[in-house]
Amino acid sequence: MIGAVRQGQVEIYIVGPNDSSYDIAWRLTGCTITADLTREALAELGHLSPYDRPLTLPIPITATIDTTAGDLENWSKVADQLSAFDAGTLDDLDLADLMASEDLKLVVMVYAQTDEEAGGTYANRTVMAAGSLIGQSYWIDGTDMDIYAEGDREYPLKTIVVEHLKITDEGATLDMGANMTQTFGFRSTNDLYVVKGAVSVGNITGGLQIRRNT
Repeated sequence: MIGAVRQGQVEIYIVGPNDSSYDIAWRLTGCTITADLTREALAELGHLSPYDRPLTLPIPITATIDTTAGDLENWSKVADQLSAFDAGTLDDLDLADLMASEDLKLVVMVYAQTDEEAGGTYANRTVMAAGSLIGQSYWIDGTDMDIYAEGDREYPLKTIVVEHLKITDEGATLDMGANMTQTFGFRSTNDLYVVKGAVSVGNITGGLQIRRNT
């Protein structure tokens, strides 16, 4: 149903290890997730072509997030300092704080409707009248649910989860006549998942974390 994804169809969440709900990250202008799927050609005597091309492990994953406004609440999650922010005792973050967290997660949700068509974000999204979603089924936590009707809550078409992010770099760019842009870079290894439909936060931070099918 989708030929291109517009900015109103993508929501990004920075999830800390103790979060019990999703909290959207505001003022983000871009997010890039890259996985290096390099394959090693295995040769053998007697055959010109390789007999196998297995993936080179571990698979390095990089994530870059661009934002036009610094938000202490968002980045307190990066430093695993959200409890201090909520208590009103956090007034600044430094590089050592940002390097402290070992279990940060990046969650990207892709929707069929824009936020304007749906009338809100995340839990406030609803299926618009006469929209293409009506009559379509949706998925939650790997289960095929009922079909959409007008006014139902809209769930994402797919959810992308990158686990165990470690911040590697941070920078700021300011050009004359333009907004200042902050860029945060992260790395991970192997733990990148793309799931059909929605994934509840309890299956990301709880004991039932996303894992490959066995």
